[in-house]
Amino acid sequence: MLMGDQDKHLGVVLSLHRRQEGPNVLLTVTTVVHVHNRMGRIYMLPVTPMHKLIAPATMKPLASA
Repeated sequence: MLMGDQDKHLGVVLSLHRRQEGPNVLLTVTTVVHVHNRMGRIYMLPVTPMHKLIAPATMKPLASA
């Protein structure tokens, strides 16, 4: 699944890929962010490190769905 959003500060595309490997499910999340201006860069400063923690925790329940 691909989802995207665009505003004057950022352009974001999110990709979700769910794959069954025998009894296990592998869920891959990929995001691409295009920063358009200074406000976008300022916004991304705290978001970037937090994203690495939040994304896996948010997606984990989807693997069992």
